[in-house]
Amino acid sequence: MPLTYAPGKIVVRTTYNGYVFTATDAEEVCIPPLPEGWNGLPKKMVRCKNFQFAVAAFGYPPSTDQK
Repeated sequence: MPLTYAPGKIVVRTTYNGYVFTATDAEEVCIPPLPEGWNGLPKKMVRCKNFQFAVAAFGYPPSTDQK
């Protein structure tokens, strides 16, 4: 679960196996999913949460197809 520092806020989530995770002074970072086939990239890359986070946080350069 990606978090960012947020004074006074608390995030509480239960994991798939029942553990309760609590983070103080934090808030969850939303990672929007990318549509399948986004920018012509393979499914393996487009579905990767790390890649999705990077696109949301830093953007992605436009395609530079040289035909």
